[in-house]
Amino acid sequence: MKVYFILLVIFISGCASNQSVHLRYEGESYYLPSGVEEIGATGDNENFLVFKYGREKGKKYLAFSNSESIEKGDCNYSEFFSAVIQKDGTRSSCDKYKLEAFRDTFTSGSGTGHWKINGLDHYYFITERTGTFVFRVLPNDEIIKVDSDFLSPEELYSIFESGDS
Repeated sequence: MKVYFILLVIFISGCASNQSVHLRYEGESYYLPSGVEEIGATGDNENFLVFKYGREKGKKYLAFSNSESIEKGDCNYSEFFSAVIQKDGTRSSCDKYKLEAFRDTFTSGSGTGHWKINGLDHYYFITERTGTFVFRVLPNDEIIKVDSDFLSPEELYSIFESGDS
């Protein structure tokens, strides 16, 4: 019930105008682009939250989830994502088969990269079919996955940067 009340407040306060939406998700702050038309949440242990920017089913979304469990071996998430981007798993304590499986899924697109925003690592992957995924590594080695099928990496960067200021 708590999640739905928060969503209602967000919808009423942020979406009724052309101003960006201020979102607090898992203790982190974000400013989302204006124009949200629908909001949905599962409320389960993954705490999946989606913002729709159009009425077409499955299109123009911005999604947040917190319990993305990526099997990575004995390394932390920053080391894992760095090894994925650098295509180097030989000197890593990460599981090389998990690295390859992640690479096969997330690096077939037009780009990957790393941002350091206010002390937190952010790793992005642009896929050919499904859009851009950003994994925000929190201090306790947990991750928040943010993905969108229509926002560019630069627009996603601004969501993270504006929320931290």
